[in-house]
Amino acid sequence: MIKMSEDELHEVRDCYSGYCKNCDEITNWDGVEPDAEKYTCVECNQPRVYGIEQALLYGWIRICT
Repeated sequence: MIKMSEDELHEVRDCYSGYCKNCDEITNWDGVEPDAEKYTCVECNQPRVYGIEQALLYGWIRICT
């Protein structure tokens, strides 16, 4: 699970980054829609990238205050 502030969440969402469930990392490349599921990760080459909003809904990203 990744913890981030609300501002960080907005930033990665606005940049169309995603969350790779395999790497447990935020992907820093454009092109991941907020509701994406199972995109291929550029780092591990696995179809485990989810959009930021999807990852938030699944509980893989938590907002810290």
